[in-house]
Order: sequence, then structure tokens, then C-alpha cells
Amino acid sequence: MLDILYDIHQNSKIGEADAKASAGLRQAERTGERVADLEERLDKMALLNLALWGLLQEKLGVTDEELMRRVEELDLRDGQLDGRIARAPIDCPDCHRPLHQRHRRCLYCGFELRQNGFEAVTR
Repeated sequence: MLDILYDIHQNSKIGEADAKASAGLRQAERTGERVADLEERLDKMALLNLALWGLLQEKLGVTDEELMRRVEELDLRDGQLDGRIARAPIDCPDCHRPLHQRHRRCLYCGFELRQNGFEAVTR
């Protein structure tokens, strides 16, 4: 009789461990998809930045020093020189509720935010 109870308990523990392993696998798959998305966005942004920098140098004669001064100026907008840019929150133009920084469509009313080329890549 004790053997049967022990087997039931062990089977329960095995089932729990199997469920946790499956959940971990799903989380790892989602994380892999997110990393792939971020890598794609990073590649697009790098390409866009290279194109813009080339145009600025060719058409306007902007120097590396001017670029670095502007980078520092933009970095300091949030009060910290940390190599990051803080985005200001945006309200939906239609329903005036806050838009999530990563979404192009309002979660409340469905309004689709139109963006210029640079915003489309960075948001």
C-alpha cells in the first residue's frame, strides 16, 4: 500500500518537473524570437545611421567632432551621460491615452500611429 502511495507521489513530482521544463522551453523560444527581432531592428538602425552619416558628410561637410558633440548633447537630454536615449511618452492623437513605446497601434482605440522613416525603425 505504501508503495502505491509513493509511486503516486513520485509520478506527481515527475509531472510537475515535466511541466516546468516545458514552460522553460517555451520561455527560451520566446526569448530567442525576441532576440532575433532586436537583432533585425539593430541591423536596420545601423544601416540607416550609416546612410545618414554618409549623406551628412557628403552633402553638408559635417565632421566627426560635430557628430560626437551632438551625440553627447542628445545623450544628456535625460540628465545622464550614459550612452542611452530616453524616449518621452506619447499620447494617442485620437483617444489621448498613453501609447506603449513599442506599439504603433493604440491598444485602446486602434489608432495607427504614422511614423517617419527613422521612427519606424527605432520604435
